[in-house]
Amino acid sequence: MADVAAEWADLVEERMRTFRPDLDHVAVARGNALLRELPVTAPRTVVVHGDYNPGNLLTATREPWLVIDPKPMVGDPSYDLCPLLMQIDDPFSLPDTEGHLRNRISLLADLTGESPVRIAAWCVARLVESSLWYTSRSELTQARDNIERAKLLDALAI
Repeated sequence: MADVAAEWADLVEERMRTFRPDLDHVAVARGNALLRELPVTAPRTVVVHGDYNPGNLLTATREPWLVIDPKPMVGDPSYDLCPLLMQIDDPFSLPDTEGHLRNRISLLADLTGESPVRIAAWCVARLVESSLWYTSRSELTQARDNIERAKLLDALAI
């Protein structure tokens, strides 16, 4: 995971130089720093799924749940929780977005034993990386939305 996140951080920097998008540079720098910092400061490492999102979580017969389409890496288990936080009923479109985000982060932390601070930080890092990916595809509205979401998550008092 450290290698993958460092590659993403390099891409963020390259895309900022190449495309010069009208994005909040402080938020981009914060997310990029997290991409470099989080993998090397993980309190423990495990094999993570790598693409643990609601679309890859299926009901099954031999077990209640089956997670498909892994992109396995060794790293911080908090990394895998970001899609579950953000991709089930878009919390950014709900009234009291901050309250919903805090509740979801708390729920994920309680269920997994992971740090709520690290869960939120991985979301910030991944949203910034995603924002620059959208920038590279000229999808600036989505890029800006992701930066605003990253800023909101980063500002939560967790």
